[in-house]
Amino acid sequence: MIIWKVKLLFLTLLFCLICNIGAFGQQELPGLDLMEGNNRIEIPFRYHSGYILLDIKIQGILPLTFIYDTGAEHTIIFEKHITDLLGFTYDSSVLIRGSDINSTIEAFISRGIGLQLKKLPKVSRDIVVLNENFLNLKEMTGVQIDGIVGGSFFRNLTVKIDYNKQKLILWHPDKFDKKLKNFSKHKIEVINNKPYIICTTQKPNNQEFQLKLLVDTGASLAYLVNTNSSTDLTPPKIVTPGSLGKGIGGNINGYKGKMKSLEIGDYKFDYILTHFQEIDHDVNPESYNERNGLIGNLLLERFYIVIDYMNQEMYLKPSANIQKKFKYNLSGMELMAFGPNLNNYIVFEVLPNSPAFEAGIQKGDILKKLGPFKAKRYTLPTLDNILSKKEGKKINVILLREAELIEKSFILRDYLVG
Repeated sequence: MIIWKVKLLFLTLLFCLICNIGAFGQQELPGLDLMEGNNRIEIPFRYHSGYILLDIKIQGILPLTFIYDTGAEHTIIFEKHITDLLGFTYDSSVLIRGSDINSTIEAFISRGIGLQLKKLPKVSRDIVVLNENFLNLKEMTGVQIDGIVGGSFFRNLTVKIDYNKQKLILWHPDKFDKKLKNFSKHKIEVINNKPYIICTTQKPNNQEFQLKLLVDTGASLAYLVNTNSSTDLTPPKIVTPGSLGKGIGGNINGYKGKMKSLEIGDYKFDYILTHFQEIDHDVNPESYNERNGLIGNLLLERFYIVIDYMNQEMYLKPSANIQKKFKYNLSGMELMAFGPNLNNYIVFEVLPNSPAFEAGIQKGDILKKLGPFKAKRYTLPTLDNILSKKEGKKINVILLREAELIEKSFILRDYLVG
């Protein structure tokens, strides 16, 4: 269902600018201008559908919702009509590379835009505005999302992400105490305000790889591997082909399967749900910093995380759910919300060899009932939770197909194992 789809959407929104957007106009260093003399500040966020959502007022007028995305460099607004209505002027146009890495689209630079997080001081930032919004995240998540805030917004600070209390903690770099209790320290490489870490992964055949992975809070998934980014880095034998989601260039195709393990320092995750995507051979590896993949929120949420950008270090402390099983949609039926209240749901993909596929559910079917209740009673997260239950649960649905109501049933099953 869709929340799973968004989770592996790697709508990481890790846009890489092909043209340099230029230096920021404000005199005080970005990040430090948020502190206003404080050594430490807290910012609340909402954690929804695997995304960290921040409420930001733009130009002191319009409140918008942004994804906090460590895998992106800049602040990006998806809808140009919003900035047009606010009277923004555009300094230049650029090409940006989307989360699928393989495609580019046009965007515009607007400079010196006032942005304000909650009660923090208003700061000036240059932003990127998409010429056309290809993402439709509202339909994919069930909530309004207007853009992303990338790493440059908080650069020159030390950032802690607390998923449990849903807050960001920002430290002035000179006041950050590195003696964090029960945290482990990991070396990272920060390139264009984006953090990368070296991890070890194993395929089911025990073949082992050292991978350079982007630490990406803009990715609503656990783990993604760019399979042709390294020699012999291929998907395991048991995978399911299909769309990994939608990026700015359209559908992102690849495979879903499970790696035997992923190790981040001393932390090991077994049989982690993994998404596999190939990068076009004609794409310059420097445009994606020669990464081999990424780790997203569905893994990162198992830690308290501190990113020290200045010293290129990351600190990790496991939370209570460190060994929580990685859940995913065991039906293979991917849903998208539509309608004025986003409480109608249409099947936009059925994964091969999945329970929904075997039950005869088809793309374009509209979900009318799940179990005894009408579909309108559910939200996308609730549907995701139901379809991610343990194996063996029977699911009964009523679907609308070409003006005819049909009944289907299937048993939830882990179809990514042999």
